Amino acid sequence: ASAYSGDRHHGRSRRLPHVDGNYPSLIYLPVRPTDSWRLCAEAGAATLRHLAAAGSGRAEVHVIDAKSPPGWHVSLTPLLMLRKQFIDPLNARLQAVARAAGTSGTIFFDDGVEILSSRDGG
Repeated sequence: ASAYSGDRHHGRSRRLPHVDGNYPSLIYLPVRPTDSWRLCAEAGAATLRHLAAAGSGRAEVHVIDAKSPPGWHVSLTPLLMLRKQFIDPLNARLQAVARAAGTSGTIFFDDGVEILSSRDGG
């Protein structure tokens, strides 16, 4: 089996080669799984399935379980590969920036659905 195939990774396909000491990291805002978010997620997934079927590549589209890590969220960055020694300093800096912003509370998002992708599809 290929290093990228799902056979070696509990059914998940690897997008990047494994490098010892690199940790895949996400920066995101958690989203409470409400009925309206579920409807938006399902609408977005249906659109992606339609687009995937029209394309030439093989694509899987699914809505993640809200209870599975990292749960429903809004990504603030693409996947980052961090060395272990940089995780805590980055986390500390992000917390300092968030505190300095002086805002807290609920963040509301528009009800619309937008699908964004890089040119290479990654």
